[in-house]
Amino acid sequence: MKIIKKNGFTLAELLGVIVILAAVALIAFPPIINQIKKSRGELDQALNSLILTASKQYLEEKNKSTDGTSYCIKLNVLVTNGKLVAPITDSKGNKVELSSIFYIKFPTSGTVSEVETSLHANDVGLDCEDKIYN
Repeated sequence: MKIIKKNGFTLAELLGVIVILAAVALIAFPPIINQIKKSRGELDQALNSLILTASKQYLEEKNKSTDGTSYCIKLNVLVTNGKLVAPITDSKGNKVELSSIFYIKFPTSGTVSEVETSLHANDVGLDCEDKIYN
C-alpha cells in the first residue's frame, strides 16, 4: 500500500483558525474603537484650543476687552487676519466652513471660571455682545 501525503488544510482546521481569529477580533475591536473615539475628542479639543488662541490674539490686536465680554467671531475673519490657515478640518476630516461662528465668552476678572467656547453654523441663540463678521 502506498502512503499518499496530503498538501493543504482540512475544512475543520480552516474553520478552527477562523473561529480563533474571530475571537481575537471580538476582544481587540472594542478597545480600538474606544481609542479612536478618545482621539477624536482630543482632536476636537485641540481645534477648539487653536481657534481660542487665534481669537485671543485677534482681540488683543484690536484692543477688545476680554473682561466678561462675549464675542461671535467668523472663522474667515481669523483666516483673513492670518491667525488661522484654511482649510480647517474637524476630527472626522470634514472641512469646517469659514462662515462658521466661534462663540467665546470670557469670565469677569477675579472669577475662577473658564473661558466658554463653542463652534456654530450661525449665531442663532447665541448671546453675543460683540459680533465680528468682517
